[in-house]
Amino acid sequence: MYFSAIQFIHDVKTGPFWEHSPVLYDISGIKDGWGKINKGMLKMYAAEVLGKFPVVQHFPFGSMFQWVRDPDAVAAPSTFHARQQPSTIKTEDVSSGQSASVSGTKAPWAQPGVGMPQMQAATGMPTTRAPWAGRPSAGLRTSMPAPAPRRSLPKREDQ
Repeated sequence: MYFSAIQFIHDVKTGPFWEHSPVLYDISGIKDGWGKINKGMLKMYAAEVLGKFPVVQHFPFGSMFQWVRDPDAVAAPSTFHARQQPSTIKTEDVSSGQSASVSGTKAPWAQPGVGMPQMQAATGMPTTRAPWAGRPSAGLRTSMPAPAPRRSLPKREDQ
């Protein structure tokens, strides 16, 4: 296991081993020998892999374990929040790009045909231009003045 990790690091990283992997470099220099390194690796594997509880929250039920609903099970009572939800939800054609229509207040930019002023209609992304860059200036000059004409220096007499 240790040598596989070292080989992977040599394949991926460049430069001196002691610079990019100082902990593994220190482990490789243990005077007690490889027996102690192997024992430590097995302890770490037992604690970090075997000692963890499996997560079954997102367990994929399928061909191995079938999900069969119990016909005799009592239905769970409705919660306060579930009772407060609207009873009808009208869905429109998803292929037309319209989302489901529910009762409530929508944001102005969520209405079709109405957009936020700082959003581009084509992309829906905000503009990156400064707000004042698109407005014509009110007689203000924004260009640099022309440089003064160059004058030639008078020649020195000692030349």
